[in-house]
Amino acid sequence: MPALATVVSDYLTAVKDALTTGSDLGSNLRAAAQNYSRAQDMATVLELLQEALSQPAALTAVSGTTRSVTDGASTFDANSLNGNTVVFTGNVTATLAGVEAVVVATTTDTLTFADYLPAAPAVGDTYTIVGTMFSDYVSALREGKSLADAPAGDPYKPDSYVVAGLVRGLEHLGAPAAERNIGWTSLTATAASTDTVVVLSSGGYRIDELRGCRVVVTAVGEGIVLKNDENSVTLRAPMAATPSGGEAVAITVPVADFGGTSAPKVVTHAGSQPGENAYLADLIDQLQAAVVAFTLPT
Repeated sequence: MPALATVVSDYLTAVKDALTTGSDLGSNLRAAAQNYSRAQDMATVLELLQEALSQPAALTAVSGTTRSVTDGASTFDANSLNGNTVVFTGNVTATLAGVEAVVVATTTDTLTFADYLPAAPAVGDTYTIVGTMFSDYVSALREGKSLADAPAGDPYKPDSYVVAGLVRGLEHLGAPAAERNIGWTSLTATAASTDTVVVLSSGGYRIDELRGCRVVVTAVGEGIVLKNDENSVTLRAPMAATPSGGEAVAITVPVADFGGTSAPKVVTHAGSQPGENAYLADLIDQLQAAVVAFTLPT
């Protein structure tokens, strides 16, 4: 399994601390977090975790085609290496020396590439694996796409790049991102709720802080927040029924679509709200753990 250098682990911890700025008290997560994330720091996070997925030791082919290589000794996890790059040394097939190929499919013993190779790998050809699955996201973040100068008309693009990279990495490593409650603990609805407006027992939320979040009212229904004021949320569509007073409420950052609401896959915004940044730090933590637990092919 990959071992992260102390300096790498310290840097990742510093980034996560900057996003949360304080201890998680299990109640109002918004109180502790800053209201921004830096695109260049996020790019470095992805780069460091990506490098840990490289296998510099030579692996040996037993066969292949001009679009694939089959390994006789390694056991790969399905699709776990997709997006990474194979670099051939070509010690048997001379035309493969130095050739790079991006993996698009992974089975237990075979890696399939996006483009054709100049020759099919033969028995004894060796290759290494370079972590590149986050490269597109890193490049987008490095190209001046800071939160202050996001592309016109798309102010949320930088955060979506890093979130997409983190979520993609978790999925490939077999550790899908988990939703996290970002609301107050013991939060309930009041009797004044309707099927589209839920008045919450605890207030103090920032205007539209919860926009795009998922609200679940126990035994009643769920929905995506269209807007919110200090102590209530308005949903995009009605719930199945009107909540009664005292119904338990959970507010989470959605990971995937649900209920036909077309919820985005993890919501974060440019100039992110603190609750969203707390979840972003959580995603980094989840991916760091998944990378450390990943078994590199040998």
